[in-house]
Amino acid sequence: MSDSSPSIPLPRDERRQVVLGLLRNPSFVALWSGQLLSQVGDRFRFVAVLAIIGQMTDDPLAITFLALSVTGSQVAFGLLGGAAADRFDRKHVMIIADLLRGLLVLPVLLVDSPSHFWIIYVTAVVLEMVSVFFYPARNAALPGIIGEGQLLTANALMQVSYIIALVIGSALAGILVGLLGTAFAILFDSATFFLSAMAVSVMRIPPPTTENHQGRPSPREIWEEIRAGITFIRQRRDLTIVLIITAIAMLGIGAIIVLGLSYLNIRLNVQAEGFGYAVSMMGVGILIGGVVLSRLAGRMPANVLVGGSLVIVGLAIIAFAAAANYAVVLLTTALIGLCLVIARAALDTFTQALVPDEMLGRVQAAVNMTIAISTTLAQGLAGLMAKVVNSVEAVFMMAGGVTVVAGVAAIVTLREAAAEMARNRLVRAP
Repeated sequence: MSDSSPSIPLPRDERRQVVLGLLRNPSFVALWSGQLLSQVGDRFRFVAVLAIIGQMTDDPLAITFLALSVTGSQVAFGLLGGAAADRFDRKHVMIIADLLRGLLVLPVLLVDSPSHFWIIYVTAVVLEMVSVFFYPARNAALPGIIGEGQLLTANALMQVSYIIALVIGSALAGILVGLLGTAFAILFDSATFFLSAMAVSVMRIPPPTTENHQGRPSPREIWEEIRAGITFIRQRRDLTIVLIITAIAMLGIGAIIVLGLSYLNIRLNVQAEGFGYAVSMMGVGILIGGVVLSRLAGRMPANVLVGGSLVIVGLAIIAFAAAANYAVVLLTTALIGLCLVIARAALDTFTQALVPDEMLGRVQAAVNMTIAISTTLAQGLAGLMAKVVNSVEAVFMMAGGVTVVAGVAAIVTLREAAAEMARNRLVRAP
């Protein structure tokens, strides 16, 4: 193996054809648009639930319980969803999950007092229980619906759809919830799940290549399949490294989300509105990052894409902590968003291109669990470390430094995996 991963630059026309090929692919367009609409609906539900809780109580624990409900479900049931994605028809899993979620969100309409908050928490738990079946199936199905050389760009576009929903969907939700009420937002979210199911129904998704799983599986069979997935990841050093780097990539973002507002308020007298603009700039950076990645795909080894992006993210977090004026804050948050989407899309591509189809669902479930756990831990640790060292700036500096180290480690340790991925027809067109 050479010291650097092979990277044969694709001609500009060929890179353009990769993007156009995705936009002309009915299955990918259906998946992308259905997910965008569903994710916008999720923002409507999120804003509506916050509004319902805020109207009835000022207890911050009410929101904390909601976040823990979601994370707990992901941890408890995530691997089960991955096993289902590898055993059953992924298209059917996605459709059933969407239909169930469209119905399960409706009980939130019954919440009219703090004594009914349990409905919100139970709904959050069951929605997440169903979602852990949907997302591994979706991510495992993606390589099967796209053409040669398109996987990295497809992952970038999927990341961008989430950010569009996060930024634009949240803004629309804030306006429309105020005008039309929380009931409208819940009904809208329910409708988007059904529309997503319709979009999935028109897709052509190859069935998983698992050998002859017939009939209803026993609990023992399910457990053995989950164990097989865990064993597969443990035996693949490259996948273990990808999961570790994915977790580390969330550290800085967790710190900024938890401590950013109070820090900017103290350092630069920036109020909540100003912090909101900074977060919006991160969204703008992510949108630009999707475009940049589509141009870099096929020109740069994947380990360099991941590692280089994380190094820049880490340096941007350090610059955010040392910012002397608000313009630097906006620039650094945009840079963080731009590089983070490149790193995340490339990491997703590693876990799809290096894994056989029969294991894809379980590996994708492990990725989703890693992100959920690391994000929650990062947010909790950021607050704890700020109290221990009595310096928010020091927490940002540490988070940035760790991210830089993770980026350098990714360049070195993922070199061979990137070389293997570069030979994969889904990542590089022949």
